[in-house]
Amino acid sequence: MGDATKEYADGKVVTISEEHIGGVKIWGAGIMEDPVPGQKRGKGVQHLTSDHWVGDVGVFIHDNLPELREVVRTGKALGDGDAYRFYLNQCNMFFIAAMKEGLRTEASRQWWLLASWYCLAAAEVDGFDYRKYTVEERAAKKEFFYSSYLPHGVEDGAGRDGTRPGTVTAAESDKGPWRTPVKVSALIAPLARIDLIPAVSLERLGLHNELCTLKWGVEKSSDWLVNGFPVAKRVDSVKRHLDEAHRREHHEDAIAHLIWNFMAIYHVVRVFPKLNNCPCYDSLVNEARI
Repeated sequence: MGDATKEYADGKVVTISEEHIGGVKIWGAGIMEDPVPGQKRGKGVQHLTSDHWVGDVGVFIHDNLPELREVVRTGKALGDGDAYRFYLNQCNMFFIAAMKEGLRTEASRQWWLLASWYCLAAAEVDGFDYRKYTVEERAAKKEFFYSSYLPHGVEDGAGRDGTRPGTVTAAESDKGPWRTPVKVSALIAPLARIDLIPAVSLERLGLHNELCTLKWGVEKSSDWLVNGFPVAKRVDSVKRHLDEAHRREHHEDAIAHLIWNFMAIYHVVRVFPKLNNCPCYDSLVNEARI
C-alpha cells in the first residue's frame, strides 16, 4: 500500500486493511485477494454443483429439522472420531435403503437426501487434511456446524432435557420464522434451510468440481448436468468411495468424491428419470411372494 492510499484513509469512509486489494476498505467493504493472485484457483467451481440437489437438500433439512438437531446432538456428544463413524454408517444404511427401491419411489428419494445429509455431516467433522484451514480454524468450523443446528444455550448434560433454566430449547428454537406457517403464494418458494447445509463440505465439493475440470476439461466436466448418465453404473462409484471413506483413505478426498456422487445421481434421477436403470429389489421380493 502506497503513501497516497494512506493519505486518503480517514478512518471512516476509507480504512486501512492489508487483507484487501489496494490495502483499504471503503465504507467497511473491501475485495479480498484470490488465493492465487489473479486466478480463481483454489476457490472451487460452484456452477457444477446441481441446484436440484442443493434446493431439495435444503427443503429436506427444513422439513426434518427437529430430528436432525437430535442427530447432531448425538454426534457432538460422541466426539469427532466417533461422530464421523456414526454419520458415515448412517449414510451407508440410508444409501442401502434407497437402493433397495432403486430410487424409484418418493420414500427412496427422501432416504437418498438423508444419506446425502449424513455424508455432508461426516465430511464436516472428519480428519481429512484440508489445508485451506489450520487445525484451530477447522476446529472452529466444526463447532460452528454444531452450534448452527443446536439452539443457543443448550448444554450437554445440563439436565434430562439437555437444558438449564432460562436457556432456549430445541422446540422453542424451531418456532423461528423458518418454522412459521406461510400462506401459499406464487411469491413464496418451498421453505428451505440451505443455510444449514454443512459449509466446509460444500467447499470441498466445489474444490472437487474444480479438480474435475483439470481432469476432464471445463466443457466435458458439465456433460452429466445436461445429458445425464446411466445411474446404475455410477452407483459403483458410491460404493467404492464409501469403502474408502470407511477406511479413512486420504490419498484423495474420498468423502468429497462421495458427496459428488450423491449429488450427481440425485440430479440425474430428477432431471433424466429414464436414465435410472436401477432395479427396485423390494418390488422383486414382493412379486416373488405372490
